[in-house]
Amino acid sequence: MNTMREKTAEAMAAYWDKSAPNYESRHELADKPVWQSLLAGWIGLDRGTKIVDVATGTGMIAHMLAAYGYRDVTGVDLSEGMMEVARRHASEDGLSVIYRRANALELPFEDGSVDALVSSRLLWTLPEPENAVREWLRVLKPGGRLIAINELEETGIRSHSFDDPATYIGAEFTERDFTFANASREAILEAFRRAGLRNVRLEHMKGCHMVRSDRENWFAFVGTKE
Repeated sequence: MNTMREKTAEAMAAYWDKSAPNYESRHELADKPVWQSLLAGWIGLDRGTKIVDVATGTGMIAHMLAAYGYRDVTGVDLSEGMMEVARRHASEDGLSVIYRRANALELPFEDGSVDALVSSRLLWTLPEPENAVREWLRVLKPGGRLIAINELEETGIRSHSFDDPATYIGAEFTERDFTFANASREAILEAFRRAGLRNVRLEHMKGCHMVRSDRENWFAFVGTKE
């Protein structure tokens, strides 16, 4: 048993369960058609593609994909509270999305069973990022696409206003436990390559920003499983 992994997962789930009621209003997206077009360009246009949205939260990415016409979308997250919000929104919008509780490091899918895996604003919170990427590659089919989206600053990948990830999951953790929190873009690209991702690149998501913000600092790490 990985005690550190379990403790981190429990702490993160508790934090996001508490944050769930107010999260969606703080993370609305503008320009959804731009997001959908970019995602479809990376994933492919086959609407039967099996897609997993890791750390789906309130379902922002999963709902965009389902609304675009993808018929096999599953969102996974540690937080039942966040997924309760996601399920409610999906029902209100008439979208078909499956939600399952799972750790990004231990996905409930068979080897080589997923066509595309997407994550958004997750990388900087992972205590074992390279192990997570290896797990994602495990479930991807050969030729499957991995798309990891985050807001990037010149000083690192962190996108929230916390001092470090440990701030919101407990004093027993330190920033050293989260190796991607302040990693450079090239360091993250190299970590993806070490994990086994091929043809990995960093794409600027031009035209994508949050509501009430003019900043366009969204980027996607995109690569393929051989």
